[in-house]
Amino acid sequence: MTVKNRLIRNAAHAGPAICASAAVMVNIPPLAMAQPTDILQSVLRDSAYRLSLFDAADIADLRERAYRKTAGSDGAGSSSGAAYARCIVRDREIRLTPEEVVRQLYAARLLRYYGYPPSRPSTSPRSPAATSAVSAPRARLIPI
Repeated sequence: MTVKNRLIRNAAHAGPAICASAAVMVNIPPLAMAQPTDILQSVLRDSAYRLSLFDAADIADLRERAYRKTAGSDGAGSSSGAAYARCIVRDREIRLTPEEVVRQLYAARLLRYYGYPPSRPSTSPRSPAATSAVSAPRARLIPI
């Protein structure tokens, strides 16, 4: 192990302030030492949702399909902006929210482990009012 690698490894264990000074000492830009943030964890950051229920393969698959998109760009390689992914059921681009991350992981479980056909799961949230209005008969008003 070279002196440069040993210095970086020891500085990384000591904390960010020493790590930044070690990067300057060995002529490494500070951004190169920063760990890349996980796109799914950044989407779930302020929510109560956790990924512990889902398999690592499903989470990795969603991470591969997820990307950042800024206004006026194609989303390739962008580090800021909204997170998007290709929907596993609808096969179109969707914006990732905490609810959508969980919805995509549940849909992957239904398709892969339980053998559901892709046309069966519905990813569109439905309100109870919308479903009851369609099935319930309409009231008939009779003039007196």
